[in-house]
Amino acid sequence: MENRFTKFDEILAVRDEVLDYADRLNPELQRAEQCAAKQVITTQGYDLGIICPSLVRHIVIGGHKKGKIIKTIPKGKSYQIISYDADGNPIAYRYGNQFGLRDAHFFFPYKGFIWAAQMGKNGRLPYDSPLHRIQYDAQGRILSYYTIEKCYLCGEEYTYPEDGSIECLFYRYLPNKCGTSKDVPAGYEGSPMKIYRYLIDEDTISGYVKTGEEFVFTRTYQRKAARRTVSPGVQFTRQLDKLLQQASLPEHCGVYFELYEGNDDTYQIYLTLTAGFDAEDEEWACDVEMEVGVIDMPKHTDMEWREIQDTAVRLIGSYLRKGKYKDKLLACAGIGAGFGEGDLVIVQPV
Repeated sequence: MENRFTKFDEILAVRDEVLDYADRLNPELQRAEQCAAKQVITTQGYDLGIICPSLVRHIVIGGHKKGKIIKTIPKGKSYQIISYDADGNPIAYRYGNQFGLRDAHFFFPYKGFIWAAQMGKNGRLPYDSPLHRIQYDAQGRILSYYTIEKCYLCGEEYTYPEDGSIECLFYRYLPNKCGTSKDVPAGYEGSPMKIYRYLIDEDTISGYVKTGEEFVFTRTYQRKAARRTVSPGVQFTRQLDKLLQQASLPEHCGVYFELYEGNDDTYQIYLTLTAGFDAEDEEWACDVEMEVGVIDMPKHTDMEWREIQDTAVRLIGSYLRKGKYKDKLLACAGIGAGFGEGDLVIVQPV
């Protein structure tokens, strides 16, 4: 099993090579999208939306998180546009919201795999974005799906036993994670690689996590997501109410909801006040005058930064429309949200 360190290191190492290839291919990819045989609009999904090939995530996270096809672009909500060629193969996937469309993930073959890389009009983006690698068998069944970041990757490898079930080994690999060593075998405490085993049978998945030599049962997932007793919206509202109840928000201040990815289970939203607000200059959020408090929010499996940001913006916008202390926020000079090193989103009531 330890040779997987070498295998995954090689996958990480090829990232720049693939992105350079996509960069050279970019004009052709852009033209292919413009000449697409079909385009569909969907509600917001995760990863690659309705064309994400992961069987595990479709069931564990819940089928609705893939997004569903709709007729028109929704007003004021996040959505996705997917372009297909005449054979029904995806060409491009674009994410959009009330502020417009983002750069597309383009699909292209390279060295025996299908890749999806995010590219701008002028080619390779100046910032890091996930690179996806997909492989199917001759029957069109998914064999592997990797999400490759700059410094880590998540991988899914599928096999198809004769009993009709599907088996998936799911890997989460952070080669330079603090406190870990490659001298520790994969799956053990202190190893940079976590391994999960999923047995997929119709609409359920039995999930196991590797601890040492064995896979230990964790739980059974169903395609239909279980109802939460307290929704994320309610959790957000309750916590923000507590922060705002006693807080004094001067009108000259800007309000900045700073996002942190947190751990596997939660992400954080820090409510801070800034010395001022300038919609034309994102640096306004850096001049922190006071920290009001922090909101802890639940995170579903493999929730990435983009979905965290979109969710937070939606929750904040909803609070600005009907929250108990919305007038305190709206009286301030301006309101924004985002990650410290990312783009800042100006938030309006929704």
